[in-house]
Amino acid sequence: MLPDYSLEEEVPAKAGGTTKVQYTVVDIRPELKVRDHLIWSLFTLFYYNICCLGMVALSFSVKARDRKVAGDRAGAKHHGSSAFYANVCGTILMILLTSLSLYMMFNARYYYTRFAH
Repeated sequence: MLPDYSLEEEVPAKAGGTTKVQYTVVDIRPELKVRDHLIWSLFTLFYYNICCLGMVALSFSVKARDRKVAGDRAGAKHHGSSAFYANVCGTILMILLTSLSLYMMFNARYYYTRFAH
């Protein structure tokens, strides 16, 4: 519950009497700007799901979004950064695995033709 910051002040009226003027202060809280990386987590889940890092990233992204809706900024930042690191690890491992697979695929023909005699 927010405290009431109402102030009342008596101001002289034009007809010789006094009238009360009330001032109210409204506390507007800034919107939480915490990144939850949900879209990246979905791509990691469907395309780069190596060692189930996509599922881990998606679960942390959903937790970060829930914390953001609940107003828990610290929890949202923690889960959002965990989702970020899981996405980074999944993406890097998949890039390395794809690069290694392509390297082995293109070099297998060279080794096969050289040693197949």
